[in-house]
Amino acid sequence: MKKAKILTIVLVIVLAATVFAFAGCNNTETDNTLRIALPDGTPCLAMANLFDGDKNLEGYKLDMNVVGANLIGNEVLSGKADIAIMPTNAFAQLYNKGVDYQIITSNIFGVLYIIGNPETAFELSNLTGKVVSSIGKTNTPEYVFKKILDYYQIPYVEASEAVAGKVAISYVDDGSQAIQAVKNDEADYAIVGEPAVTNAASKGLVNLYDLQEGWSIATGGNSKYPQASLVMKSSLAKDKKFVTALVEKLYENLEYLKDEENLANLTSLFAEYGSATTFPAASIANCNVDVKWAYDIKDEMKTYLGEFGITLKDDNCFYNYAA
Repeated sequence: MKKAKILTIVLVIVLAATVFAFAGCNNTETDNTLRIALPDGTPCLAMANLFDGDKNLEGYKLDMNVVGANLIGNEVLSGKADIAIMPTNAFAQLYNKGVDYQIITSNIFGVLYIIGNPETAFELSNLTGKVVSSIGKTNTPEYVFKKILDYYQIPYVEASEAVAGKVAISYVDDGSQAIQAVKNDEADYAIVGEPAVTNAASKGLVNLYDLQEGWSIATGGNSKYPQASLVMKSSLAKDKKFVTALVEKLYENLEYLKDEENLANLTSLFAEYGSATTFPAASIANCNVDVKWAYDIKDEMKTYLGEFGITLKDDNCFYNYAA
């Protein structure tokens, strides 16, 4: 009987030790796994090579996730994502509310264009007395377009029908609606982003005007606007070796996006992670994917945010890679 009790105690101790050992392994694995969240669409291009390549980097395992555009903010607000690519203006608002993240780099520098039926010579003045169907009410498309119109002193009004002497801007929910409005003669032009611009070619519409170039002229700068940026938990950003290695991967991604075979496979690659977006190879050059340290362009970022009426509470959100 005494031997049986001793044996039982030994088995319990062994079992407990085994459970804790497995728990310890699982915690280690979890601690080393980083959730990276990207909204479906153009932002995925900023990390295309990481979707396609080795997911191990400086002792971490990268867990790539494509989420709905309306969910990316909550990934950061809730702290669920360790790293995210998201609209710069949306992050600025979250930072002012207290999220403990930093902007590491800016990666998408505008994807907006005016499209319409073929014209011999397009000028912005052609929009006067016409209807422009546009995406992005209260977001980047609205502020960028109106900034350009203001610069050129072209009057505008929000309306669904043409107004003499003014540009009538009619807002819709997405690019497909804007394109259809032109095809149905409900609008003369549309403002949409890539890859919808390239996809519209199948409907006989052409790219007429680059809003990124218009923004650069209107703001007196030499750069396009930092529409989407990479943000990271401040605690993780303390690992400078990892941050440097990750940014090196982003630079390598620029070369990855020049390879024709890679471009041809982007739609299927992202679809494996839940993307529902089609990425024509011809659209990628117009997506303005780049890598710029946020710290280096913080003045440009502040100018851009100012168009949304956003003033950052401080500059601590800009990761200083040189510190």
